[in-house]
Amino acid sequence: MVPQDNVNFITEVVLQTSLSTVSVSEHILSASEQENSILYFSIN
Repeated sequence: MVPQDNVNFITEVVLQTSLSTVSVSEHILSASEQENSILYFSIN
């Protein structure tokens, strides 16, 4: 059997990892949106 503490720790690590992945993805998305709007304004 795996001790409950290990299960909690692993769950915590997985949650933190997925949260940071989501925030990185959002950061990349917002950065590319800013670039797109800059391109859009420079074209017009």
